Amino acid sequence: MPCHDAGASEQAATELRDKVHRLTRMLCGICQRSPRLDMIQVDGLSKWWDEHQAKDRSRESEERAAREKLMLIRKGMDKLSTEEARALGLL
Repeated sequence: MPCHDAGASEQAATELRDKVHRLTRMLCGICQRSPRLDMIQVDGLSKWWDEHQAKDRSRESEERAAREKLMLIRKGMDKLSTEEARALGLL
């Protein structure tokens, strides 16, 4: 008999991760709307906010690049005949 239930641990980890994401979204919303974030005296808040914004910029850039790549693929696919697409294993 195992010393712990892996299923329960995974469920607890998932619930905790969801809670962290929800709280992060809330904190992000507060920081976005705060005109003077530097006046809020919470240890590490400014550093967290700077890092969070950098991660957001990076994620947005990656998402934009992925959308652009998908558009190029679709444009290329539109130029292929059905036979060509089949020959390339795309259909």
